[in-house]
Formats: sequence, C-alpha cells, structure tokens
Amino acid sequence: MRPRTALVLALVLVGAAGGAAFFALGGDRGGSLSADWVSETSRPDQVNHHPVVAERIDGEAYIAAPVSTVSPDEADCALVQLDGQGTVRWRYAIADSACATHGIGDPVFADYDGDGELEVLASTTENRLYGFDARTGDVELTFPLASFGYSQPAVVTVPEHRALVADFYGNVFSVGPNGSAAWNYSMGTVVVSDLLVEDVVGDSTPEIAVGGSKRLALLTPEGTTVWTRNVSAQFLVSARVDGESTLFASKGETVRALDGNGSVLWRERTGVRPALHGVVDADGDEAPEVFVSVRGHVLALDARTGDTEWKTTVVPDTLVFAPVVGDLDADGDAEVVATSNDGTVWVLDANSGDVLASYNRDVKIWTHATVSDYDGDGRDEVLVVFGDGRVVSLSYRAAE
Repeated sequence: MRPRTALVLALVLVGAAGGAAFFALGGDRGGSLSADWVSETSRPDQVNHHPVVAERIDGEAYIAAPVSTVSPDEADCALVQLDGQGTVRWRYAIADSACATHGIGDPVFADYDGDGELEVLASTTENRLYGFDARTGDVELTFPLASFGYSQPAVVTVPEHRALVADFYGNVFSVGPNGSAAWNYSMGTVVVSDLLVEDVVGDSTPEIAVGGSKRLALLTPEGTTVWTRNVSAQFLVSARVDGESTLFASKGETVRALDGNGSVLWRERTGVRPALHGVVDADGDEAPEVFVSVRGHVLALDARTGDTEWKTTVVPDTLVFAPVVGDLDADGDAEVVATSNDGTVWVLDANSGDVLASYNRDVKIWTHATVSDYDGDGRDEVLVVFGDGRVVSLSYRAAE
C-alpha cells in the first residue's frame, strides 16, 4: 500500500428521523451505511462508553449491551441482552447505590465453565464479576473484586476452565466455575485494556497478557509470572506476524510491538491517544496491518516494522476510537470501521484508507464499534452503542 493521507469530503443527506444523517462518500468506490434498527435502551445522559458484543447461539442473534445512567434523578445500570431486531431479550440491573459511569464493564461471550454453552461475563461497579446464562439472564456466577472492573474478561481452558478478570486497580483473578479464586495477581497499576489469552512464547500453551498503565505482564494459566516489562498499555492486542505471536501495546502517543520474550521490536509515535483493536492482513502481503486511531485520524501500520502505510483524516481535532475490521459486503476483502466522538461511524477501505461511507446521529460516541455477522447472512453488520445508551445496527452496501 502507498503511504497516503485522505481528507474526507462528504455529500450529506440528512434524514428526518432521530437526528440521523446518511453520508455517501468515496466517489465511485463509495457505498452506503444505513441503520437497520435502533434499540429502545435510551438513557438520559450521553456518556455510555462500553461496547457491545454479539454471538449467534442456536441460529439466533444475542447482543449484550452494557448501558448506564448517571443522571442525578435516575439510576439505571444494566446489562441488556438484545435479539437480532434490537428487541430486549432480558436485562440485569445492578444495585442503584452502585450505579455509575462504569456501571457495567466490557462484556464477553465465553464458556467459562466448560459445559459447551456460552455465558456472558461482565464486571460491575458493585465490585463484582458476573456470569450470566446467555439465553435467560440467570446469574450462574458471582465473584467479589477489589474494585470495579472496566475491561473485558477472558477465559482459559487449561489446566481447567476458569474465568479471568482484572479490576480497575490491577488485581487479576482466576475464578473457577464454582466461584472460588484459583489465584490472584497484583499488577500494582491501573488496568483498562482487555485481557488476552494467547500462546505468546510459542510453547503450545496459552499465556495471559495483562496490560496496565505502567507495565505489561505475561502470566501462566496457573498465575505465575513469565515476564514483566515497563511498557504502558492502555490498549493491548495480539496477532501472528511471520508465524510468531506479537503483542501490540499503545498509550500516550506511542504504539509498541513486542515479541514472545517481551523484547520491543519497534515503537512508533503516532499521535495523541493511539487506540488499537483490529489487526489483519488487508493487502495480501502476508504481513498484518495494525489499525490505529489517534485524534482526528485513522492509520494503518505495517505490523513488521511499524511504518505507516496510510493515514486518513476523518474529522479533524476530534476523538476517534479504536478501528475494528470486518467484511461488511461479503466480497472477501476487509473494511475498517471507526467511530468518532461527534457521533459518526466511518467505513474505510482497509487497503487504501479511502473513506467509503459513514453514518451520523446527533449523539456523541465514546467507544469503538463491533462488527459481527449476527444474523448469519454472510456479511458483517456494524453495532455501535451511542452515548445515550441506544445500540444502532448498521449495514454497509458497496456502490454498484
């Protein structure tokens, strides 16, 4: 791919309903991004910022949305399970006294107990980890934390199935299906990045990577330390590069790549608050690209070297959240989806950075999108939780 910078020029067609706007972009290579549904999960504030997750279970869509209210006149923090039309299947509300901005942390679908069925794991400002039956919302697991949980939990399957969770102040717990702690580990620093379970060192056994604001740790499934490094990680992702597992960590203005021994392979200053989520080989050169957002921009970095392959300005001097990657039009090629704080969802060509389409509501966005083929039609849909707690499902159609 050629290094390039694209400045978005948009033709805006404003819709009448819900303050939504449709953007047709990218000239002949553009397309459309339109809403399939908007959930009835609104809150009276505009600060919801924990993303949704989606899975297909028994051929049906399940979409878990953490929504919270911090209005002085109303407390309503709940994990809400939606179906494929955005209708509420069930909801679980935490205690009003604990309801806060981070009332429900990032959820995940996972089989934490090894019964072959997916559960939903999420932490709350009650300082608890919950495990829910994904279909019914029945509480199957509760576990006390030392503080509230912000980031997405994970699961290990060796030496047995266990849930993994980190609370905000960096206490990492391994929790058995009966709700007892197998071990705990203190990072000694704030943790907001998702936990990763990956064979990082290449010994055919998964390790647990934990990114904190002051250091990065790699643990065994038994909770012993493999290594720690003085690398800050507000965002932490992994991918295989040339057959080797590589960690990518970002904080401040810098993205770093680390090998399985914790050695820094490269570092790249990208701009303010680099956010990571998607890593994929978009151009077929057998090396993944690391897709990064910084204020106003989306970038693609060569995963081998950290070199910038393209940089696209989507909305100047505005927060842009971690890009995610999916095949939105089922053509076999990846698209990049980014969200910006002004309430816009952007679709970019993963190979070139060209803006293909966008969608806007007059409501702020504070988190990254989720891409999932939750309806089984062969193409990924885009799910976004807006600041007002509403989840919007979007479909992309390429230009004819």
